[in-house]
Amino acid sequence: MGQQRPRPLRRTVTQRAAGPTREGPTCMWPIGDPSTAEFRFCGVARTLDRPYCAEHVALAYQKVQKRHTPLTQQSSIAARMATRSR
Repeated sequence: MGQQRPRPLRRTVTQRAAGPTREGPTCMWPIGDPSTAEFRFCGVARTLDRPYCAEHVALAYQKVQKRHTPLTQQSSIAARMATRSR
C-alpha cells in the first residue's frame, strides 16, 4: 500500500550507434529486407541535395503523370457501360 514505484534509470548517450545517417555522403536507398542480415543501403555517392544517388533519385522523385480522363469522368463512364451491358 505504501510502496513507491521504482524510478526509471537515467541513461546518458555517450556515443551514437555506428551506421549510415541521412546526412552521410552515400546513397541511403534501402536494399533487401530490413529483417535479414543481408539488408543494406546502396552506398554509392549521393547527389548534393538528396539522400540518394542519381539512379535512385530518378526512381524516388518521379513527376505525376497526367490522366487522359479526370477520375470523376472515368467513374461515370464505367457506370454508363455497366448499365449498357445489362
